[in-house]
Amino acid sequence: MILSSRLSIVAIAAALTVSGCSMLSSSSTKERTGDLGCPQVGIIRDLSQITNFRPGKRDLADVISHAEIADFKGDCTYDGKGVSISVAVALVAERGPAFTGSQADYTYFVAIANPENRILAKQEFSTAVEFKNGAPRAGTREELTQAIPLAVDEDGRGYRVMLGFQLTPEQIEFNRRATAKK
Repeated sequence: MILSSRLSIVAIAAALTVSGCSMLSSSSTKERTGDLGCPQVGIIRDLSQITNFRPGKRDLADVISHAEIADFKGDCTYDGKGVSISVAVALVAERGPAFTGSQADYTYFVAIANPENRILAKQEFSTAVEFKNGAPRAGTREELTQAIPLAVDEDGRGYRVMLGFQLTPEQIEFNRRATAKK
């Protein structure tokens, strides 16, 4: 499996629910036959956001920044080696009351699961979001390409590409409590 990026991403729990799933549009070459579909791409709900606090603090006044994987779109193509998935991921961040400086750094990941839900590959990426002129919100767009080797005429639609932030257990619990309040 090959994964490349212009920027960066983070951690996974295979049992978590994927939200924002999408079947990408597909195009195939003459080397492939039949109606081959794209792998499902989605954002893992519990790992879709990250809130960074000052060390040892958990009050709203201690929030350094908050970011979320806001959206994605992409496409897939088949060739003689398998299927390549191109995904553009949008990350949006907000400054918190404890924010200092002009940029916030985040780590996110891309993981690939086979039709049996076994994680085949996972890669983390780092990205920086620049808050120009003290703007309260900023974002970045990450472009990724994932190649999944497949046998000729093997359909990639049973595979999954999962996106999320690499979080600590405390950050995951914070996200779950925040979701439960909504």
